[in-house]
Amino acid sequence: MSTDTAEPGETWATRKNRYAKLLPVLVIEGSDPPHRKVLVKSPDLDGPGEWVPLTRLKVRWDELDEFVRIEAAWKKIGAVANLRGRPAEHAVNVAFEFLIDKRIAEPEDAENGVTLIHNPAALAEHVGLAIDDCLADEASFYDGWTLVVPWPITLPVVKNVCPRYPVEILAECDVWDAKRARFPEHVAHSLSDHSVLVDNEMAPS
Repeated sequence: MSTDTAEPGETWATRKNRYAKLLPVLVIEGSDPPHRKVLVKSPDLDGPGEWVPLTRLKVRWDELDEFVRIEAAWKKIGAVANLRGRPAEHAVNVAFEFLIDKRIAEPEDAENGVTLIHNPAALAEHVGLAIDDCLADEASFYDGWTLVVPWPITLPVVKNVCPRYPVEILAECDVWDAKRARFPEHVAHSLSDHSVLVDNEMAPS
């Protein structure tokens, strides 16, 4: 939710940092746009209030439950996988950069295999999966109109899309092979995860 819509008289949830408890504040007055601040005070206390950065306002207080639910879902989904520096991370980046339109889906966090799906039906058709396959994970959730999915969903997407578009992907395979030849020690260390790797077997000619 955009905090640009915060109006005097509204109650918003605020916190000083990501670890602090969300507390209600009453919006009293907004500053000129360049300053990006808002005058707030506790609904239960008298006094002049204080000027705080507009970014401290997280959500209207009456929408707090949904905000907390989505925030918890983001924390959970990011802990599903750790792909940093592994072939799987490379495969995710390559597949989405070269083969999948960002208007359909894009990686939110390739290191953790998290994907934002803007059009589940279009993605399912593009990669050759049933649409139910894009929804079949308990960690998946909607943030607004976007479906957020974890690594167990991203994995079959990447595995399916590469063989369907071999011409586009084979050039990148050559680049990856050259890197493996140039930096064998680094690649050998990263090959501890063989769950998915963009190579000539995934993208046959």
